[in-house]
Amino acid sequence: MCMEKTLWERVVDFHGHECIGLASGYRVAEAAMDALGDGRDIDEEMVAVVENDSCAVDAIQVVTGCTLGKGNLIFRD
Repeated sequence: MCMEKTLWERVVDFHGHECIGLASGYRVAEAAMDALGDGRDIDEEMVAVVENDSCAVDAIQVVTGCTLGKGNLIFRD
């Protein structure tokens, strides 16, 4: 039987290992998603702006679905 991975497991798989930066990004992204709730329209695109290139950004990508490639993850140094 194949069990579906938890969101945390998918975040770790994407990043490659568990670390405090990844855990911090996961918690922040989860809090943001909870705060936004289900009130968004299905076709409404989310945009995330990050100001560093830490491990946390990998968690933000997986949890929110925002990526540099799609143009809805913006990196400002």
